[in-house]
Amino acid sequence: MENNRRYVDKLSQGILAYIWLPDTYLRSLPTFTDNYFGQQDRQGAILDERFNGGGDIADYIIDIAEPQLRGLLQ
Repeated sequence: MENNRRYVDKLSQGILAYIWLPDTYLRSLPTFTDNYFGQQDRQGAILDERFNGGGDIADYIIDIAEPQLRGLLQ
């Protein structure tokens, strides 16, 4: 995950955040929030869901990100 974050940071010149979602179960929420809020100053984000194990909090994750996305669209 850290190598991917560095790679995205380098290629985007610090403009994009990289957030890995190992799954969308409640147990992974701390991973998401740490990564998301630690990089929320970026202009965009790559949410990596490859090999995602599924879950039931995907709507919650979108609810967290939506206000920032809405601000970018205005």
